[in-house]
Amino acid sequence: MSRNAIKISLTHFSQRLNDAYEKHSTFTFLLGFLILLFAVLYSRGDSASVFPPTLTPRHNSGEVAAGLALFDAALKDGDYSLAEIYLINAIQREPSNMKTITALKQLAYNNPSFDSVALERVVALLESLMFKVSPDDVSKVASLITELSEHAIKSVSNTNTDIVEADDISDLLELGPQSPIDSQAIAVYVEELQQFLDNTNSGDLATHAEVEATRNSWLFASQIHNSISFIESCLTNVENLEKSDRLDSQAAVSVIQAAENALAALWTVPMNKLPDLYQKKVEDYPFLIQQKVDEIAVARSQKSTQIIKNREKTARAQLKVTKIESRCKALQLAISEIQKEITIIPSHSVRNDVRTKLDSLVAELQNQRQIQFDKYQQFTLNKCVMLAKGFQDEWAVSATDAINLFNRHKLYEVNQSLLSPEVSRCFNDILQKLFGELGPEETVSMQMVLGDSNRKTELEDF
Repeated sequence: MSRNAIKISLTHFSQRLNDAYEKHSTFTFLLGFLILLFAVLYSRGDSASVFPPTLTPRHNSGEVAAGLALFDAALKDGDYSLAEIYLINAIQREPSNMKTITALKQLAYNNPSFDSVALERVVALLESLMFKVSPDDVSKVASLITELSEHAIKSVSNTNTDIVEADDISDLLELGPQSPIDSQAIAVYVEELQQFLDNTNSGDLATHAEVEATRNSWLFASQIHNSISFIESCLTNVENLEKSDRLDSQAAVSVIQAAENALAALWTVPMNKLPDLYQKKVEDYPFLIQQKVDEIAVARSQKSTQIIKNREKTARAQLKVTKIESRCKALQLAISEIQKEITIIPSHSVRNDVRTKLDSLVAELQNQRQIQFDKYQQFTLNKCVMLAKGFQDEWAVSATDAINLFNRHKLYEVNQSLLSPEVSRCFNDILQKLFGELGPEETVSMQMVLGDSNRKTELEDF
């Protein structure tokens, strides 16, 4: 099955879109139109305009393999909703991988609830993937659509439901499915109504309109119910992951993203058209989902939080050492590592807490540098005081006495570039007194010693 199969599949999709429009099924038409719009945009390379950058699929074979493993496990456990989440997540990360795409057949054949609604969801995905796979695989995707469609029809036909056979359409309209949340019964009921519309003439316009309105109403209710059930399943799965201390896993991220995507479809429906039972749920979902998003982000931030806590503890412990330079280096190292770690923290609230700690460490580093600077000024002033005292004790100094005073108090250790203006003036006054006692040769010799950088005491020495 090659080009003819592709043509038939695409024609079938377009026909369904036209049928939805002609029969005033606004929700179905809008859904089909959005799918087609997405496919066209993606084929033009504009997928980033449809999804924000954070949702753009990442090509990571390791994550795809992990997703397939989780899919197999969920399928084995009979959790078909979770299995679907894992599989679609893996497909989105590598849309051209036929291994993940063909796994949709495994999902359909194992899921006893694979009905027309589930088929619509899977076919929509496959039709979008036809624009992403390699040319050689397009026919395979088209064949898969046909196979899954036939399987869904057989599944619905073989399903035992509580629908009573009705010879008269009025009986069928009166009966309906026994429960508004029985998706299988609704699927069969809607199919019965559709068969009536397809197999009878439109002479009785009132009856046709009533049947069509009833069909659309039940189809709409089924779609809303399935979306809400899917979101509820996602939230339950997140809670289960939290109970098993796996809230920081990639699985939790995938599940909550699936809930967000399903919620986006509900926002296209006017709230006043939702059943009363669902209105409050839909209103609360954004807050519930955002709460779970925040909790997952906090859980995934714990590793970085612990690293930052250890770095801060180590840096503050170094504040007890005598040498100020050691304190400053410890603070600088902690600040540098925390600045790197903060960029990978997903939680906004945790990032704010870390920034507060980072600001505190930066302030402490500035304080230690100021203490170091002040000690250097005091170091220089002590030399000036001792030298001035030497002048008082030996007022009638000679050139030899001046050189002795200079060497005894090691004035050459002072780096004048590190002095404040006030201390610099004091130091220069002392030097001038010494130079006043020296001849030209002694003055040049003393200036050379003052300029020897190897003899300087630096801030780092404190």
